[in-house]
Formats: sequence, structure tokens, C-alpha cells
Amino acid sequence: MHFDPALENSPPPYMIYDHLTAPIHAMSFGAVKTIAITSAAIFSDKLANACQKYLNQVLGPRPIVEMESEENEGDALTPESMNVRVVRQLSATAIYLFGAFSGMEAYIYGVDAAPYMDRVLRWRLSNTVVNRMAVPEPFRPTPLQYSSPEHPLYIDFINWPSIRDQLIIHGHAIDHDEVIKDIVLNTVVEIEHRKIAINIYDIFHNRILSTSSRTSGSRSKSAIVSPDWKFVEVPQVDSSFETTTDPVEDALVQELSWRMQFGLNGSSQTPDGIDRFAGPSDPDGPFEPFPWTNPNFRKNEIATYFGIDRLNHWKLSPAFARKYPVFDCTAVVSQYEMISCAAATVF
Repeated sequence: MHFDPALENSPPPYMIYDHLTAPIHAMSFGAVKTIAITSAAIFSDKLANACQKYLNQVLGPRPIVEMESEENEGDALTPESMNVRVVRQLSATAIYLFGAFSGMEAYIYGVDAAPYMDRVLRWRLSNTVVNRMAVPEPFRPTPLQYSSPEHPLYIDFINWPSIRDQLIIHGHAIDHDEVIKDIVLNTVVEIEHRKIAINIYDIFHNRILSTSSRTSGSRSKSAIVSPDWKFVEVPQVDSSFETTTDPVEDALVQELSWRMQFGLNGSSQTPDGIDRFAGPSDPDGPFEPFPWTNPNFRKNEIATYFGIDRLNHWKLSPAFARKYPVFDCTAVVSQYEMISCAAATVF
């Protein structure tokens, strides 16, 4: 069964403000002026900030209590276990929105990156030792990451610890959005018997999604390959009103709240929504329990065939290392030059 990235009942990201209520709508006069976010780095940080705002609204000042494992939550819904479960559900929801709003949902779920990203975001939302140690390698935060909590969120989603640390160290001197695109377009899997390396994004879109009759051509567009991509666009608050709020983050809080209440595809599966993402474990992965029960949110079987779901085997192309001499890529660079899927007729 091919991976289907489309959630047909899900409102498109660019209509996010359809879910909003006053006062944002009430402040629109005449032609609606909007604020658009076109930066991946900025969007990821605004989404993280929106998650924190949501937690503050729902949980208030109560701390997130550490638990040795998710199994220790037990059946009784104590205030402490509720806090942990809200963070878990919120993280899964935010990772979905991150993928959907970037046009990358097929990719991050299909190559099995989403569960790792989910664990990383749980740690960012609740910075505890237990949550940090629950992040599997190679994504487990480095000492520099957890001692520098203000770094951009996207850095935490990158496979290689040495690259994450260098992005934090050199963050003031690089174009984060260009680096994000270059990392995705230069992340490769090595084909040892051919002595070549092929870009994983290229394989996924041109060898996997292209075989699915349920995948529309528009789904090949994403923030990675579309220069005019908008992650989100919301109405601009009238300048005559003084406000310290961020309309984009407020809109994302509304979207998170809506998805938390009604589910990722717009239909609540449980009365209280608490266990919406609880499900059976993934027998092929390090996660227990696996938080996505919908087949759309599981890794692609063909991705396993091509070997691109083993994230700890991913490398960076030599071309990336040459473009960014400021980074020491020695430990993560492929020994083979990257070629396109079209050139690699046989794997």
C-alpha cells in the first residue's frame, strides 16, 4: 500500500485564519491585509512558541512532572499524568502541522522522521532529563543544545550531532533558510554496490510518490523546492490598535487548539481527545507506544525497500561540504558524489 500524504478532510494551511474568532477578524477593515511567513526557520520557532502559549493556556503554571516512562502514567488521570499526556498529544499535533504547512508531510512521515521529530519537540516543550534521554540517537540533544535553549528549533531536527552544534555556534553568520534547503537537498543514502549516493528527497518524490496514483502533482511542491512558498498567512492586526501579541503565533495557537480538539483530520475519535494518538507500538522502530494510528502517518513500505528510512545511515553529500567550508563535515560526509535518481537507473 502506497503512502497517501493527503488528508482530504483537513483544512489547507493557507486558510488557517478560517478557524480564528474575534478579535482578529473584527480588526479587519476593507481589504484584508495579511502577514505571511516565508522563512522555514522563523516558522519553526513561531510554531514552538505557539505550543508554549497553548500549554500556558491549558496547563497554567503547573510544572510538567517527570516520569520514568510513558507506561508509568497509569490509567488514573492525575493532574501530573494529564500534563504529560497533553504535551505528548500537542507535540504530535505540532509535528503534523510542521509537515503540512511546509508541504513536507509526505516526506517526514514516509521516511519515518516524524517520530524522531516528535520526541525532540517533546523535549523542547518540557525540558527534562527524562524527555532528553527519551530522544533516540542520533537526534538526542547534545550538551550544547540543552545548554543553549534559544537556538532555532529546526536545528534540533537535523540528524547529525556535530552539524547541530556547528549550526548553533555559527548561527549568527549563516543564512538559516538556505542551510535548511541545502541540507534536505544534500542528504543522501549511499548505494555501496554502485559506489554512488542519491538524495533521499529525490528518491522519495521521484521514485516513491510518483508511483502513487493517489498523489496529486501539487504535492510535489514544498518549502524546499518552491521559492515563493508561504508557510502561513494570517490577517494583520490593525495598526491603530496597540498590541504586544504576535498574530501569527496566536493563529497557530488557534490551529493547534482546533486540531487537538477535533483530531488531525478534523474528526474527533474520542470524547475527551486524550488518547487520540495512543496506539500500538511500531515493531520496526524504537518508539513505544507509536503515536500515529492513521495509515497516513506511518512510514512508507517502499521507503523501507529503498533503505531511506534508516535515518542513522544518512549522510551529507560532498557538494554540501564544499559549499559550507565553515562546517566540519568529516564525520558525516558521504564517500561518494551525489547523483540524481534519473541517472541512477538501477539501485
